[in-house]
Amino acid sequence: MKFRPLLGLLLAFTLAGCVTRPVHDLPDMTTVAADKTDYPGLATVYVLRAKTQATSMFPVNVLIDGQEMASLRRKDYARIPVKPGSHEVKAHWNPMVQAPDVAVRGDFVAGKTYWLMFDTAQGMSGMQMTIGSRFRLLNEQQAREEMKDYDDRTRADLMPKSTTPAVAPPAAASAASATP
Repeated sequence: MKFRPLLGLLLAFTLAGCVTRPVHDLPDMTTVAADKTDYPGLATVYVLRAKTQATSMFPVNVLIDGQEMASLRRKDYARIPVKPGSHEVKAHWNPMVQAPDVAVRGDFVAGKTYWLMFDTAQGMSGMQMTIGSRFRLLNEQQAREEMKDYDDRTRADLMPKSTTPAVAPPAAASAASATP
């Protein structure tokens, strides 16, 4: 019986890591979207995991409308086809991390490409270490700069039919332009 309060406290800390923040609506994304896509008739969404050290040893799962689409580690990205319309993009952590999941909702347009950067930060709140997470919307130039040394973790079943992505990372883009 002495262990019951300790068990309750342990359960509370474990469940605290599973908390999802409210879903935040993204602003008008067409201002930063590129007028090209890797998937005809669909939108392309690149999700990048930032280079930060916070929680870098754990992967984060990327879900679109509740369906797992990628698992990203630090300096990874995935390219995801999305039907036109409103969709929720969520970064879901392993409960051991005790970081809050973060979710955003946006309207995606067919024929366009979007870039979302997932980022984490550690800080102190009183005497307790805290971990925060967020999504940022990037434009094409910012995304290309970030993706220079990233690894493509796009699932094989989600790879575009063409062998050359419409929006290649900078190294691949410069190599492609050198070919006649």
